[in-house]
Amino acid sequence: MARNLKNEAAWAKEKYQRFNFAVSKELGQGLIEHLSASGIKQADWFKSVVERTLAQVDEQILAQVEALIHEARLVKKALAKLEEEIYTKAKGRY
Repeated sequence: MARNLKNEAAWAKEKYQRFNFAVSKELGQGLIEHLSASGIKQADWFKSVVERTLAQVDEQILAQVEALIHEARLVKKALAKLEEEIYTKAKGRY
């Protein structure tokens, strides 16, 4: 069965995100030489950098969400205490 390159390209476009950017020739050549000497493919290196960065971002977001949840619990406790004080004061008046 022959491959349908058009369908494969459409599938890849839906499944993956491509990143295109330019860096200075000197920096780019230095990176290419380092990766070649290390036996690492450029695409594999870029993929690992993006994945590590996204994992770090996920951890930072999770930490922020946990901090917000903690703050929300503190606010909830403070409101409950305030409500109790208001109820107690109102109860004493009547």
